[in-house]
Amino acid sequence: MSGHSPTSSDLFAAAASVLEGLSDAGLTHLAPRPNLSECGGLSPENTVDLPFEISFIGGHASTFTGSSGDLFSTILSRGLGLRPNQVLQTTLQDSISRTEFLQQPAKLFVALGQEASQFLLGTSQPLADIQGRLQAVPIAHTQNVAWLLCTDHPADMVRDPSIKAKCWQDLLVGMKHLGLTPPAAK
Repeated sequence: MSGHSPTSSDLFAAAASVLEGLSDAGLTHLAPRPNLSECGGLSPENTVDLPFEISFIGGHASTFTGSSGDLFSTILSRGLGLRPNQVLQTTLQDSISRTEFLQQPAKLFVALGQEASQFLLGTSQPLADIQGRLQAVPIAHTQNVAWLLCTDHPADMVRDPSIKAKCWQDLLVGMKHLGLTPPAAK
């Protein structure tokens, strides 16, 4: 997919790959794949409106574009039942401080990949040591904390599909924190 815009076939292949990874991990409680071409894409029937915001923070500008962006969108819509306009998507290239990231109006921050995770936690620990756990991160100069969840970057999942199941388990921790159930498990 390098050097060209993704086609519908590319997007469906990426979605199928995510679902295969979830199925391989024993996560068969997810809803059957909708035929997006038949239903005209996302609709009120296969998404949910939620009264909260999640902030996804990636390490670099390509987090939400190309094959990484396609996979991220698939995880949002098919796995979590969210539309991109229901979450905040930022990257470290947005040139704001750690405190400014954590003061965004969100109930949960999800750091995508090692770079974003280390920046937001102020640590040099590898991602494997910090992912999948909710962490209360103090916000400088306030009495508040931000809830942070660290997980794999979509680009890493594109390169190594075997880590998709771990990422899904991480995201379930965040959904539980927010009191949500994946759409298909309801």
